[in-house]
This record gives sequence, structure tokens and C-alpha cells, in this order.
Amino acid sequence: MARRRRIPGMLDVLTASDPAEIALLVEDRRLDRGPAEGPFLNRLIYGRARRLLRVGTTPFPTMVSRWDQERQHDQADLAAHLGDVAAGVGAFPEEDLAAIVAYVRGGSDRRAAGIAIQTLFGRLFVPDYRGDDASFAAAELVNASLGSRNPLRWLIDRLTGRVERARDRLAQRVNGHPVALHVTMVALHNLVVTAERMRTLYATRGERSISPEDALALCFAAPPTVLRQAIRPADTIAGPVAKGTLVTLNLREASDGQLTPGATLLEGHWSQCPASLYLRSVVKEIWRRAKQEGGA
Repeated sequence: MARRRRIPGMLDVLTASDPAEIALLVEDRRLDRGPAEGPFLNRLIYGRARRLLRVGTTPFPTMVSRWDQERQHDQADLAAHLGDVAAGVGAFPEEDLAAIVAYVRGGSDRRAAGIAIQTLFGRLFVPDYRGDDASFAAAELVNASLGSRNPLRWLIDRLTGRVERARDRLAQRVNGHPVALHVTMVALHNLVVTAERMRTLYATRGERSISPEDALALCFAAPPTVLRQAIRPADTIAGPVAKGTLVTLNLREASDGQLTPGATLLEGHWSQCPASLYLRSVVKEIWRRAKQEGGA
């Protein structure tokens, strides 16, 4: 059931975690992405996300309106390209997957797996991209800051500029490409959590024989949250909203054990992840290789 927190003039947030509600809210045309509006804390929360999720003055596609035609065109092209990559021979290079597979099988460590995932994603856009301790630490810093609900941390991050500097260092590695920066700074953490779940599953010996498709369904981690704003007053499936109400869709909470990986990536919706096919393919390939190396 959705929850609405409202302090007149200060805060107006609707939070949804129910899969059925989220599916309808995603398609509600009165909810969109755009400049920060609403009460003070709404503008602070959403404006902060918009400030961090950009390269220079160019916002990430995940922060651009559903009606933006350039975004629509670029996302369609990217989805087609990544689908071709996933279907191609040698789509997932052995070198890039080895550390992830080793981690799933109980060896290596989380940081090594994270660096390998960052490298795998980065090479989709920059062929010679290579993640390292510094780049993964920078991505973790930005991700932790984005996920924080601590105003004191927001203030410290803003005053020190450390998060923006970390983002800018990562942007240099991908030549300022907004989508490449998004996947090597933010989206990679979803696959890191997926790998952690696969590691736990693999540690249960009786589960090692399950199919890659079942491993995907059991382990795939959705993005924690997706943000929208009400562009006008409306009665939604989750309750009434005012113009500027911040709508938080808790995808990961909704998806765990309840939604298919495709649904968690909003397949079929206007904001579906263009890497959906690629991500499902890479997770299944990681599990297949882990089983193969473990003799399962």
C-alpha cells in the first residue's frame, strides 16, 4: 500500500512498493521527470539527484521527460545495439567475466567483482575501458550519496564537492558519455547485488544445478528506487497527488520474489531499461559458467 508523507510547504512524497501500483504509476502520464518542483524538501531531494546525474549540463536519460524525442530515439538505438551485443559471438569476454564468476563461486571478493562489472559495462562504450580500485571507489561514493536520506551527509557532500569530483573523474574515463557514465557509476551496483545473491545461492550446494533462467529469476536485483514528479494535481491508483508531489517507486522492494526480471526493468513501459536483454543475458552467462567450472 502506498504511503504519502506531507508537511505543508516542506515535503510531499508518495512512496509505492506494491508491484501492481508501481506498474500503473509508471504509465500514469501525469507523472514525469523534469526540473525539480514542489515543496522545499522535494526540490532539494529531486534537484540533488538531477545535479548529480548529469555530465556538464546534459542530464542522464533517466532524468529526462518521457516526451523528449531525442531521448526516445537514443534509447531505442541503444536497446537495439545492446541486444545485438548480447546475441553476438563472444558477447561476454572471458577476461571480464572471470572475476565475477570466481566471486559467485566463493572466491575473489566483492570489490574485485565490482571492478570487473564496471569494466564489462564500460567496454560497451569505450573498448579499452578498465575499471580499478579508484574508479570503483568513486562509483561507490556517488551511489552511497544518491541513496542517502541523511541531510547532514547531503550538506557535507555539497560543501566538500567530493561527490561531484568523483562523478567527474568517472566521466573522464568514458569521454563524457552520459549513458556510459550512468552504467559505470550507478547501474553497475545492481549487478553487484545480483552477483552477491548468486554467490549465496551457489554456496547452497543443492541449488547449483538450477538453470540459468531460474538463477536469473531468483537473484536479479532491480534498481532500489525510481523517482517521478506529479506535473499536475491528479487522483492516482496510489492516492491523490498535487503538482510537484515526489513519487518514489521502490522497485527493489517490490521486485524481490514478486516480479520477473523483465518487469523490474520496466519492460514494455516508456522508461524501460534499454539494457534489459543484455543484462538478463549476462546474468545467465555468469551462472552458466559458474556451474560449468564447478562441475554442476
